[in-house]
Amino acid sequence: MIASFCNTSVTDWPKFLPLVTAAYNSSIHVFTRETPFFIMHGYDMRLPSDVGNLPEQEEHSLDIPQYKRELFNKLNLAHE
Repeated sequence: MIASFCNTSVTDWPKFLPLVTAAYNSSIHVFTRETPFFIMHGYDMRLPSDVGNLPEQEEHSLDIPQYKRELFNKLNLAHE
């Protein structure tokens, strides 16, 4: 991916590294059917294009044990 953006002398690759990393981490993997970002963090990466389309927040109380169980289940499913 980096080579497709670099100049012919391949000296400008460091400036493309963050963009290529973000593209890779937000792309769905063929075998896991999840993004690397989701597998590492348990939620999908929020991209700048998502900011205008954020769903309205529902009011709910924070139940940390329930959140931990749901996160564990999602990560376990992604691992399987």
